[in-house]
Amino acid sequence: MKIKEIYRSKKSYLTSLIWGISALPIFISIGGNKNISFNRTYASSQVEDYLITLPISLIMLLFLWVVNLKYKLVLILSLVVIYVFSLLIIFSPDRIKYINILIFWISFCLFYIWLNRVSIKNIEFGLYKVTPIILIFFQIIVLITNLIFKNTYTHLIEGYFSIYNYEQYYSFAVLMGLVIIQNRYKILSYTVPYYAIGLMGAYHSENRSAEIIFYIYPVILLFLFYIKELKIWNRLLIYSIFTNCMIIILLPLIIGVSIIASGEISGYEILGGRGSAYVQFLENFNILGLIFPTVMISEFNRDPHSLFFQYLLFMGFPLSICIISLLAIILVRMPVVVGFWLSIIIGASASINESLSHPYLAILFSITIASYIKLNKHYSVSLMEKN
Repeated sequence: MKIKEIYRSKKSYLTSLIWGISALPIFISIGGNKNISFNRTYASSQVEDYLITLPISLIMLLFLWVVNLKYKLVLILSLVVIYVFSLLIIFSPDRIKYINILIFWISFCLFYIWLNRVSIKNIEFGLYKVTPIILIFFQIIVLITNLIFKNTYTHLIEGYFSIYNYEQYYSFAVLMGLVIIQNRYKILSYTVPYYAIGLMGAYHSENRSAEIIFYIYPVILLFLFYIKELKIWNRLLIYSIFTNCMIIILLPLIIGVSIIASGEISGYEILGGRGSAYVQFLENFNILGLIFPTVMISEFNRDPHSLFFQYLLFMGFPLSICIISLLAIILVRMPVVVGFWLSIIIGASASINESLSHPYLAILFSITIASYIKLNKHYSVSLMEKN
């Protein structure tokens, strides 16, 4: 084999490895006594026993960051992050716990720069084959483990490996895998089993938001097939992105205001206790806090369970709207159908959760979105050249 071919082969393996690690739902937890474990299940479980829990994909991201430091954009990004972190430590240490909202944006920039050096063939292999296979493989493992032990639904290997926060987030990752498979292959023998396993996983994890999307998935597919030749098709992606951005912003506000207006104590426990978080946020709300979030954050001492509320607590209202608008601009650059589905998945997972600040999902979403943007740009240019 020629040296050039060996180099290309090694580069192909490396790129596949990066996609594989991005999709791996393996988490490393560091305990208070400095021991390392892989079986933490919930953020609230044995809090006193853990210092931090991170996905192994974050280690890969740090490696990619160091490798790309030679690029000006990455260097500038690094300086900005260090600057922001320093300001938080000095002036607002309470807000450091919300620094994870930057993970999606940092990883998206890193992957987008890195993909410039990756061939289209390798991007397609990593995106279409590696990612969805790994996601469904681990979903199957969890379902089989549950059938065997019947006492847990988050363990991969009883007592040794668990998917951290599985019940809140993992079904959204599998949904994304389904979108990738369905839009690439459009073969029932591939998509139907993937769909069935994903639906069982959503039902099993009691992730009602993901479960609803699985239920309506076939109906929306028929709808998309019907309108493909209509004029509305060209505006479909924009409508979907706008709608789901509004859901991210307005849904927790509507739920919180409704509970306060009704005065029903039982409403506090709606959506697994999220109602009480929204009520507490609104009760501590003030106009000054929209611009200077430190005013609100000192009174709000819990997980907001809303990406928009998390943005408000970290950076205030003006920057929060800018960031969500930037997300919409990024999604618009994707292929229509994929962008449509991803906007729905992000809208559902970010409105009553914080999917884009959950390290595992943030990294997985960022490499997927960056890959689709690169592929869409490549094939759009190729089509223009042919014409």
